[in-house]
Parts: sequence; C-alpha cells; structure tokens
Amino acid sequence: MDSLRKPLAYEFNARLDKRHKQLEGDYQNALDLLTTYSNNRKNINSRTQFAFEEKVIGKLARKLIEFELGLSSEIRDAEYVRELTGKIDFLIKSYTHKKEQ
Repeated sequence: MDSLRKPLAYEFNARLDKRHKQLEGDYQNALDLLTTYSNNRKNINSRTQFAFEEKVIGKLARKLIEFELGLSSEIRDAEYVRELTGKIDFLIKSYTHKKEQ
C-alpha cells in the first residue's frame, strides 16, 4: 500500500498501524486457508467444507469488528482503511452468500 495514503493518525499511533498490519495479515491467512482447503477437498464432504469456511470467516469477521470499534469515524472513513475493510467485507459476504445458495 502507498504510505502517502496512510492516515496521519497511523504515524502518531504505532499500535494502530500494527493492528492494521495484523488485520491485513489475518485477511491474507484466511484467503490462503480458504483457497488451499478448497483446492484439497477431494475427500471432504460439503458439510465439513462449509463448517471450515464458516469458522475461518467467523474469526475474520470478529477481528474486523474489533478493529473497526477501535477507530474514530475520521480514520474509519480514510481510503487506506476502507480499502482493507472493503476487501474483508467482500470476502465475508461472498462466502456467506455462497453458503445460502
């Protein structure tokens, strides 16, 4: 990500920057887990597949909520933050929608 787009609050609050990077890592890990698990599902029934996806997505959703609760509205609306939260929200919605079909 372009560091020039990073909110100024991140520069003054190392903990906030660390939490953002941690959430970005959690997103990548969830994406990797879901992709790897989907590609290796030869002997896995759909019920097990959905349970695994639900667990991974649920953990990621909780982390996103915790992250957003700690932000002020100005920081939450910054493009830098919305980019990450938007990606995670899309992933959560796509797997939730997939399960409902």
